[in-house]
Amino acid sequence: MVELILDKAPDASGPAGRTGYHVALGYGDGINVVNSFDPAGINFARNLKEAYLSYLAPVGKGLQIDFGKFVTPMGAEVIESKDNWNYSRGMLFTWAIPFYHFGLRAKYTFNDKAALTGTW
Repeated sequence: MVELILDKAPDASGPAGRTGYHVALGYGDGINVVNSFDPAGINFARNLKEAYLSYLAPVGKGLQIDFGKFVTPMGAEVIESKDNWNYSRGMLFTWAIPFYHFGLRAKYTFNDKAALTGTW
């Protein structure tokens, strides 16, 4: 799979800097597997791996809120084979987890080593 990623991370530099976006497009067999179980069919947004808008709320060290389609944080395998220590495309990858979520995700960073993330 080949990926093209467009990314602007939100930052606390000012009102305009608090918004961001992330779009990841994939091409190849890997992205076909990811979107093969889409309720709208494999051809709906076929090459769209992730697409979400972000807002960094001025709460403590920053509460980042994302809305859109994002890859699941669950599971033993990841989509990119170069990052996958358990690369098999076995039963765990195909049937045990959803490939992506659509909705809201919030992340609060406590410090450089600890953060809490939740999805809805």
